[in-house]
Amino acid sequence: MYVFPHFICVSDNTHLYSILEKGCVMSLVEWAGVLSGFAAFGAAIIAATSWVLKSYLKNFVHELKPNGGGSMKDTVNQIHAEITELRISVAKLEGQFTQHLAEIGKNE
Repeated sequence: MYVFPHFICVSDNTHLYSILEKGCVMSLVEWAGVLSGFAAFGAAIIAATSWVLKSYLKNFVHELKPNGGGSMKDTVNQIHAEITELRISVAKLEGQFTQHLAEIGKNE
């Protein structure tokens, strides 16, 4: 036998009283009803959470795919191309500077 506290609500038009009745015996059918209620509530919470996460992930993944200029992936590709161009320019300037130092050394 399982014992579960029951609540009884009594109203006299002015006050609502809640009386805890201790020691009430619950049948197997009542326990099944309580557990199925908790399971349904948990399933609803999981479904709602799953739906929200899928929505966020869909938008997030969309930003990671190139789409012609508006996504983060396009911006990262553009920055990468600019950095590559800057490295080439720095290498050219470094070579010119080294050559200039060599010419100065010869003239002295």
